[in-house]
Order: sequence, then C-alpha cells, then structure tokens
Amino acid sequence: MRYTVLFLFIFIQAIPVFSQKISNSVELIAESDKKTLSQVVDLDINFSDEQFQIFIADVFISSVLVGKRKGQKITLEKGYGREGLGPGEFIEVTNVQLHPENGLLVYDGNLAMISLFEVETQKVEQTVKLDTRGRIHFPMEVLSLTEGNDGSKLFYTKSEMFISDNSSESQERSVVIQVFNEDGKLVSDSLIVKPANDVFVYKKGGNVSVNPIPIWGRKSIIRINNDRIYSIWSGEPKIRIYDLKGLNVDSLNLELEQLEITENDKSEALKFEAMMMDIKKSRIREQLFLAMREDYWPWVHDFLIDDLERVWIGLPSHFGAESRTWRVYNLNGSLFKELEFPLDFTIHKVKDNYVVGEYFNFKKFTSTVRIYKVDL
Repeated sequence: MRYTVLFLFIFIQAIPVFSQKISNSVELIAESDKKTLSQVVDLDINFSDEQFQIFIADVFISSVLVGKRKGQKITLEKGYGREGLGPGEFIEVTNVQLHPENGLLVYDGNLAMISLFEVETQKVEQTVKLDTRGRIHFPMEVLSLTEGNDGSKLFYTKSEMFISDNSSESQERSVVIQVFNEDGKLVSDSLIVKPANDVFVYKKGGNVSVNPIPIWGRKSIIRINNDRIYSIWSGEPKIRIYDLKGLNVDSLNLELEQLEITENDKSEALKFEAMMMDIKKSRIREQLFLAMREDYWPWVHDFLIDDLERVWIGLPSHFGAESRTWRVYNLNGSLFKELEFPLDFTIHKVKDNYVVGEYFNFKKFTSTVRIYKVDL
C-alpha cells in the first residue's frame, strides 16, 4: 500500500487551452504536525463556518484519526477503532468516507471488512465482511455507499485481479467495479472492466513477485460522485462517465499534449527506482525502461470530482519541478480555473473554497495533512 502511494509521484504536460486561462494563487492556512503521521492514504472532511473535522486513514495506524483545525495548526487525536480482527477493529485502514445518513464508513483492505460508525459517539453501528472466497478480483477500496431500490445498502468497490501468469516479465492487471450488499454478498461483478496499474513482475525460481507501478507507469483512476462513475485510464486523455449500472452515458475528451520526456527525467526516474528496490530488480527495471516507448508516459497524474461536480485534473510533471498544475473543468469541457500546488501534495477533498489533502516529504519521509484556501 505504501509503495502504491509512493509511485504515484510523476510528471507535467501542457494543454492547449480552449477557453480563457484563469490562474489563481493558493493559500496554505493550516497543517498538521510532521511527527504524527506515517502515510495518509485517504481522508474525508466535515466542516461548517471554517471549523474543520478531518477523518484520516494512515496506512500504518490501525484506527481512524480525527483532525481539528486550531488557527494554523491541525491537531490530531485517536478516533475510531483500534487494532484487531473484530467489529470496529483494523489491521490496515484503506479508506474513509463520511455519509450524512450512514455515519463514518471505514474500510480495512487487509480484512475486506467495512465498519460503519456513529459519528458523535464513535460507536460501531454495523460491520460488513465482504465475501471474497474464490474471487479472482479482490476489493482494494470502497468507492461509494449507495442505496438499493429496497432501501438496503450497496457498496461499490474497486477490485483488482492478482497476477499469477509466469509467461512474461511485465503485464497489465485488470480492475473492475464490484457491488456488494450489506450481507457482504457479491451482487454485481465486473460492472466496469478497465486496465489496472501497470506492474513489474519479477520471476525467480518459478516464483512470481508483483512490484509497484513503475515511476513512468499508467493507472486506472475511478471516482464515484452521486449517481455517476467517472473513470480515467491515464494512458489516454479521456474521462468516461457511467451510470451506476455500468452503462456508458457520456465522455469528456481532455485536449492534452503528452509530455516530452528528457534524459534527466529518465536518469532521475531510474535513481528513484533504484532507491526503492534491490539491485537485481533495479537492473531488470532498467532494461524495461530503456526499451519503453515514449508514449508510455501517462497523460494524467490524478483527478477528482469536487462538491459542485467540477472535474479536477492533476497534470504529470518533470523531475525537479516544485509544483503541480491542477486544471478545473466544468463538465462541458470548458476550463474553469488553473491552480498550482506543491508537487508532492495529494488532493483528497475539495469543498467550497477549501482543498484538503496530504503533503508527503520524500526526502524526510514525513507526512502531513494540509488545508489550502483557494478562490473558486
């Protein structure tokens, strides 16, 4: 999980702007202590009158932390759940979601277990163990909690297929959206099938190990907002939009130009990869890197949907860049805003004029939660 987050650390490109380019500064208004967090993988927010309550999932903390803004600081305290295998207990918290009617949803991707907490009392109201027996796809995260026609809960999950093929040194996994009911039973499989992260497969003695997405690799990014599923395969500049039954209802073409890769990008990418891997794997990775086509580099680094259903596109960037460009589009494809955030800041939520996410310092390996105020 930690490596998955680390390797989403990439690259910038220019876009031919088809409406007036509007640039705005962003203001950092609060940050958490650098010594508290290890690696934030997800968060959700609840606030009124600028009083923030932030629910934080950290990959190395077996509970959900609660952050509260006090001036320019975000104070953190232990919150929901504890380490263990029972109801409301966790091994690895994968994601958190706040639902007005259903409380706080917390998913443990190690146990494949969903816990629903009452927000005020932090009491466990319901646990759902997802039935993964005999499945070739495993639910990595819960994307959304929706209501079925009979009023029961339905959980939409992003699930990936594990690799067991020894025939090649690298291949692409597939990702699907699976739907589970509140009894944990699978009610819809392969709702949408997309390529998953590009991976590196290292074979030794007949055994296969799957390593994280290469620094230059592409990935599927899927978001669910209200009754729509938004999907990007970052190997192409297009957002596909589906309804909750998996029917393609619309698409948004992003008029992007792919990044021209420099020799410095290549050499720095290999240095970064070598730092994260042993020597043998780094050498094989280098051979794949040298044989790679230039168009293998991704078009999009990240994307999300904000509270007003605007599309935020994070652009890849060159090694050595200090910031990442984010472009905000209306759903008709027109450019609304262009904003610059620090390169290693991952946006998790946008609400009103506030952007909340995680800043990861790769040199010091420290993680903090930040709140920015922007003019939207």
